[in-house]
Amino acid sequence: KIAWNPGGAQIQDGKKAMEAILKRIDVLILNKDEAIELVLSGVKLGKRDPAFLNKTLFLLHILSEWGPRIVVITDGKKGASALKDDKIYKAKAVRKKVVDTTGVGDAFSATFIASLIEDPKNIQRALEWGALNSAYNLTQVGAQEGVLTREELLEKFNK
Repeated sequence: KIAWNPGGAQIQDGKKAMEAILKRIDVLILNKDEAIELVLSGVKLGKRDPAFLNKTLFLLHILSEWGPRIVVITDGKKGASALKDDKIYKAKAVRKKVVDTTGVGDAFSATFIASLIEDPKNIQRALEWGALNSAYNLTQVGAQEGVLTREELLEKFNK
């Protein structure tokens, strides 16, 4: 199983450079800006209004067509969305006072994948756990501060 959150250099290289990899990915996780940039590298706009690129649903479908079995797009205060087998999943952002955004994407991604390892069919829970843990990461300075243990996550999730 392969989960991938490509870095800026890989995204800048575009779809062509990533094509073979994307077909082997089980879970692709991007923030919305990264998703837009990647899709732009592989879709010709033609006469279409570029505003369609701001639609998460469109981005999920395009990226899914490129091969990943699950595509996840995070969108800050708007939460996160995923697509698997033509089914859309959504989780609202958990509101917390933002102190530092360092590591928030990593906290989300790691928690999402940990949840899937525990329960591979529960995409909804994975999104919700990712949103919850990344929110707590935002409340502290640093990439690892504020990240919840599994026990803390379960306690806060079940409230």
